[in-house]
Amino acid sequence: SMKLWTIGVGHLLHSAVLAPSERPRVERITQRESDAWFMMDMEQAIADLTSVLGPTRIAKLDAPRWRAAVNMSFNRGYKRMSESTTITPAIKAAIDQTGSWCAVKAAVLASPWAVCIKAGRAGRLAQQLETGIDQ
Repeated sequence: SMKLWTIGVGHLLHSAVLAPSERPRVERITQRESDAWFMMDMEQAIADLTSVLGPTRIAKLDAPRWRAAVNMSFNRGYKRMSESTTITPAIKAAIDQTGSWCAVKAAVLASPWAVCIKAGRAGRLAQQLETGIDQ
């Protein structure tokens, strides 16, 4: 975990690690608010992923790999997806030329991102990207 404050379904309240005195004061939201934030965040994650990979590559992804990539985009954000030197280039290469989704799995598992998040999530997404089967 990067110790960033979220609410609802991973809705980021602030994009920096904060001292206790600076932490957001939001303590409770309604289900409707959570759902609305989640929909906005998912739309942003899809737009970010499309911007990073390009619509032609997105169109070539099967549904399980698309869902895994959106999940990563939701968690990592545009900056980390676009500046990635491991995962994003491996995904682009698998789509464009190599078809080597094993290399994508290896890139995900070896990435600094995988170290920061729960190992189960990184492992599930890496497996889904490799196999094209929902995990």
